[in-house]
Amino acid sequence: MQKQPTTAARLAAAAKSILPNWLHAPARAAWRKVYAVCAEWPEVKLYLQLAWNRLTGRSYLRWYADTLDGWVESRDPEFLARKRAALAESGAEDLAVLKGFGLLPSSTLHEYGCGQLRSALHFVEYLDPGNFSANDASKGRIDLGLELFGSRINPRRPTFIVNADNSFDWLNGRKFDFLWCHAVFGHMPAADVEDTFANLHKAMHAKSAFFFTFDEPRLQIPDAKDEIVRIDARNWLQSIAFFDRIARKYGLVAEDVSGAIRPYESFRKHMCLARVTKA
Repeated sequence: MQKQPTTAARLAAAAKSILPNWLHAPARAAWRKVYAVCAEWPEVKLYLQLAWNRLTGRSYLRWYADTLDGWVESRDPEFLARKRAALAESGAEDLAVLKGFGLLPSSTLHEYGCGQLRSALHFVEYLDPGNFSANDASKGRIDLGLELFGSRINPRRPTFIVNADNSFDWLNGRKFDFLWCHAVFGHMPAADVEDTFANLHKAMHAKSAFFFTFDEPRLQIPDAKDEIVRIDARNWLQSIAFFDRIARKYGLVAEDVSGAIRPYESFRKHMCLARVTKA
């Protein structure tokens, strides 16, 4: 059976029959550009939203928080059971990594960007009651995590904060032995990352350590020369050189300690881990 031409192909053929020969090549080029824009429309739409936000003074983090809250996930019991099992398994390895750096039940820990509480579940159950707090820009993600794990988490008195700024003022002066940030900076532009580093001192005492994961450009793009590579509207690759440069501006030092996560399956092969301490 002969395959029927698509509507787009029929339109292209009709246009070709009407246009003079000398316009065929420019018309093909224009058509390819229109087709490319249509194919990439979801991503183009995000860039347009970001441009509008800049014009209206709306922060990137507020937009990103609204985007996350807009991803409404199913509450079907079977789906939630699968989600609960997957998150609980992967989050256990975050705890194992920090224990390797000296985390004890008596330690205090803040998670910056706790998402759906995949790591928080294990941190809370390991730490002494009241020693864990976390924040996230998305209320919807924290709510889903509490729906999945609330019966195990709530009795241990954690603190969860919903916010979309990097000020750390929402900690009300509380400082922590450890801070953890997994797969967050890769969704933040450089200015917001720097804001975070500029305010880290509010959550750190002299012996605190801030651990975060990041995606090193050269591990995904071998010939990458820039410290930062933008992948799309809300994803970046950032080098340890970038993080250390901005850390030193604020009296901190960032070092690559990626060897600590290599044994664990839940960390992607190209993901890296850094430790930030006071200089």
